[in-house]
Amino acid sequence: FEIIIRYDACVEDLNNGNLVLLIGSFDGLSNNIHQVNIGEMEYGLFADKNNPLLQRKSGKVTFDELYSEKFIDFKFHGKLGIEVKSIFNKNGKFLNTILSYSQYDLVAKALIDTEFLAFIPVGLVNTEELSKIELDMTLPKGKCYMYWHSVMEKDLFHKYLRNSFVNMSYF
Repeated sequence: FEIIIRYDACVEDLNNGNLVLLIGSFDGLSNNIHQVNIGEMEYGLFADKNNPLLQRKSGKVTFDELYSEKFIDFKFHGKLGIEVKSIFNKNGKFLNTILSYSQYDLVAKALIDTEFLAFIPVGLVNTEELSKIELDMTLPKGKCYMYWHSVMEKDLFHKYLRNSFVNMSYF
């Protein structure tokens, strides 16, 4: 049993039975994949507590203000993360992504003592040293699922892990 981070071929590996659990919201799943809804997820825009956007007195940050900022990105977003990014990457405008990580906690840590911004799932990552930036718009919310391949359906240890995770899920 090994816990690994998301990677480019994680959905393909799940479809082929090479990955036993995947958490998030994904397209491209085969008929061999089972799923259970484990809660609703939302993204927030986070920054270091001393970020200039948090120090200003003019209220919520506007859509257009974000294009002049620098972003740290999570490399392997599921459907909801892609939807959030697509809101901003329109009409030939794109957010200025300067760095990408494959772990959300690395994204959060990289914001500390910088002026960079990042979209991070609310409640799933330690953001105690960060502040959430209030936007003048509402970001989409979506369901979060736990997926597993049918080859694991009757495995008792796997079933125990799935049920335990669902029972302790708080988001």
